[in-house]
Amino acid sequence: MKKNDPISKIMTTNIIAVHQGQKLSDVRHIIVESNIHHVPVIDGKKLVGLISFSDFMKLNIVISGADERTIDSIVDQQF
Repeated sequence: MKKNDPISKIMTTNIIAVHQGQKLSDVRHIIVESNIHHVPVIDGKKLVGLISFSDFMKLNIVISGADERTIDSIVDQQF
């Protein structure tokens, strides 16, 4: 890759996204099995955020039973 090459040469195009109503256990499975670090969270076709592997590390320490919760149920919580 050269300095002036377009970003399209290295970007990911096969994006895996999750719906904000999905269970966290399902999303964690996707992250681990796909070997990815961040997953876009959508509501319909609208991007509403990202969830990362490190977000799961924080959740598992702070929130008991987090796996059974949905993404939208923890969105505004501080860790």
